[in-house]
Amino acid sequence: MNYWERNPGDEIVRVSMVTMPYRTANALSDISQERRRQTEKWGRQLLPNGTTDDDYAKGLRDHFRAFVDSLPDPYSPRRLTWLDVLQEEFLEAAAETDPVKLREELIQIGAVVAAWVEAIDNNEIVPEVKGL
Repeated sequence: MNYWERNPGDEIVRVSMVTMPYRTANALSDISQERRRQTEKWGRQLLPNGTTDDDYAKGLRDHFRAFVDSLPDPYSPRRLTWLDVLQEEFLEAAAETDPVKLREELIQIGAVVAAWVEAIDNNEIVPEVKGL
């Protein structure tokens, strides 16, 4: 379901009212502003996906997924980190060549990034245990 309106030829869309926590809206606003800066700097980028479903990419994805799944509960010395979660999502996207599934993986990456930003903004980052 789309919550935006776009007129043909418009470069800007109007987003209708969507209910979300302030911290999510704040993170998404910052992401939107950064996208605008990127477009101003590099223009419209027309690039290939660069993903592959070869055995190497699938092996990396599966290996990292197994690593993340093997981590103990959040209170053990080796905690799951935001970087772990993002890497797992990234490797899933890197090993996906179907455009519909790739889009789903990229949306998941965006959601993880937004959640990580929210955690930083709300000072909700759990301290890391050094030396492990």
